[in-house]
Amino acid sequence: MKRDLIYNDEKHEYFLDGIKIPSVTQILQHVRLIDFSNVPAIYLERARKFGKAVHKGTELYDKGTLNWNKLSDPLKPYVNAWIKFKEENKIKIFRREEPACSYKYGYGLTPDGIFDINDTGWSVIDIKTTFELDDSVAWQTSAYRQGGAEYYGIKIPHRHAIHLKKDETYKLTPLKDKGDFRTFQCALHCFNAKRR
Repeated sequence: MKRDLIYNDEKHEYFLDGIKIPSVTQILQHVRLIDFSNVPAIYLERARKFGKAVHKGTELYDKGTLNWNKLSDPLKPYVNAWIKFKEENKIKIFRREEPACSYKYGYGLTPDGIFDINDTGWSVIDIKTTFELDDSVAWQTSAYRQGGAEYYGIKIPHRHAIHLKKDETYKLTPLKDKGDFRTFQCALHCFNAKRR
């Protein structure tokens, strides 16, 4: 039975049955498994906005509503990389950019997507536009996998990072370490302990 989940996109806040719950990103940042403290705020904000715009472009492409004339030139190579990924693989989309939560562990999440890639079963996918992938994507997707499986009542056997690049190429990276969710659970435990 689904409970009442409310997501405030502007503030990136999740409420489950009226109670505020943390997001996956907040949990990982709290214990510094995601740590950008050495990056000037202006660069972080620029990167955040750019990544959000690329995500929106790929989402609109998937919905068939992308207006290429309104897409800014810096975004086009990344959206073209996304198109190439979809053309070179058999993709079935279950969910795209939809808020969910883990009832069992009490955290919110918005996976970039839950896809079936090449008839292998559902996979949580995370789209990245950074220079290189870091370890946090593994912990992040493990939490998305757990929460998505609970929220939608489906099996999600796989996790992938899709790294979109400026040269219009992509790299699809399977994330297979079964210890990734244990790492996330440790982060969640520390987060909850400090909230007491």
